[in-house]
Amino acid sequence: MVTREATTLPAISETPDDLTLLARGPDEFSFFDLQREISEMKAKGIDTTSAEVDLQTKLALSFISPLMVLLSTPFALKRRMPTGLALSFGAAMVIGFGYWVLTGFCISLGHSGALPAWIAATLPNSIFALIGLFYFTAEE
Repeated sequence: MVTREATTLPAISETPDDLTLLARGPDEFSFFDLQREISEMKAKGIDTTSAEVDLQTKLALSFISPLMVLLSTPFALKRRMPTGLALSFGAAMVIGFGYWVLTGFCISLGHSGALPAWIAATLPNSIFALIGLFYFTAEE
């Protein structure tokens, strides 16, 4: 006959209000609110890797506009290539889609912990900035 020993469960330190933190997505927080939530979660011993990546991504995404200007300027200034509007639009779509895919890939690596938060957020910007600088400084 199997007997069961009486076991005591550990006390739960979280209140229902603490669990509501997890109900909101990082896109619902402002930068400073998310920063405050991360510090509160760290104080409670909750893993904040994913939230830290989202915080750094909020900061990195603000540089998309200057980055796209850096990328598009060399193509707009080249006079020797007689390209049509459709080709220019297609190139813009490829560049934008490539940025979106690379950003999603890097953020997923950051969420999994494979990359540190700041690298996961800034790597797509860095790669596309290097591409833009290459085309900006390339000779015709």
